[in-house]
Amino acid sequence: MDGHHHPHFDPADYVQPSDVADLLGDGGGWTIEVHEVRPREMPEGRQGPDVPDVVLRARRDG
Repeated sequence: MDGHHHPHFDPADYVQPSDVADLLGDGGGWTIEVHEVRPREMPEGRQGPDVPDVVLRARRDG
């Protein structure tokens, strides 16, 4: 979330997708299939911050 700051929001106060990926990827019976940042496409005519989405998909082994 570099470059996206709000005075009343600190991402470090919340569990992030990378935290979950680290736990699942530690040989705990999960395979991380997707862990990436994707651009968010705003609908035409909408305004707002350009904040990318973090996509995490994991599959349980076995």
